[in-house]
Amino acid sequence: MPFGRKTIDLPDLFSGRSLELVGNDVPRKMIIHDITRLIVLLTYVYKGMRVLKFIKLYVIMLLCLSVFPACGTKSAFSEEELINVLQKPTVMITVGSSHASGVIIRNDDNGIVLASVTHLLNGYEQGIIRFADGHAGFADVAYCDEKSDITLLTIKRSDMDAEFADSLATVVCDEAAYDALATDDTVYVVGSAVDVAANVTKGTFKEKDYYVPEFDQYLLYLYCDSFPGMSGAGVYTTEGAFIGLVAGGSDNSETVVIELPDILKALDSLKR
Repeated sequence: MPFGRKTIDLPDLFSGRSLELVGNDVPRKMIIHDITRLIVLLTYVYKGMRVLKFIKLYVIMLLCLSVFPACGTKSAFSEEELINVLQKPTVMITVGSSHASGVIIRNDDNGIVLASVTHLLNGYEQGIIRFADGHAGFADVAYCDEKSDITLLTIKRSDMDAEFADSLATVVCDEAAYDALATDDTVYVVGSAVDVAANVTKGTFKEKDYYVPEFDQYLLYLYCDSFPGMSGAGVYTTEGAFIGLVAGGSDNSETVVIELPDILKALDSLKR
């Protein structure tokens, strides 16, 4: 049956001309062939649109990565979030009529280890520990060294509720962060002068191995406020790495700090 005369203007995207389908003058197979070519072309166009969409999404993703810091780094914390994290391993240690600050430095199957200063805890066998969440208990003095001014206290797992013990956070001891300290780096001090973890000050690191005649020690030197009761407070980098314990301070916003390597040596001797 004849198709009759009919002209259809379809852009020929392959040759740039119009296709003229004229009744019986055009073989059926030519029509089928041209329509097939059009279908193939439209398929490529569709795929091309999908590719363009993918490229667009990829570009957007690259832009996001260039703007936001890498996931999983401590620098992703806001200052408020960071301080909240640093308060969790902070404790108050009371002996007699005095108290000192301290930190939870280890929490494992053997028990809890806390670090503080000898000049306030020397001569005592036990201290009353108040934790950041309000719990309280006793800890035994397991290591006490006047030269380094480091005291370590322990609490046995058997003396604590298991769920509570598991919930206790520890400081993050990062020797690489300590080694990387540079002059004028920002530091945070978190202590328990008036209440557990209630005292937070911000300052700058100035010098390592700074000799302090009053302590006869080489200590970290900071421009930072500290107050009575903050001896034993934890000192941290802006990424939350623990770098030492406050040994003392002055009225001129100067604070000296027991260095992380000395604390780790004391902890290692306790393990033995």
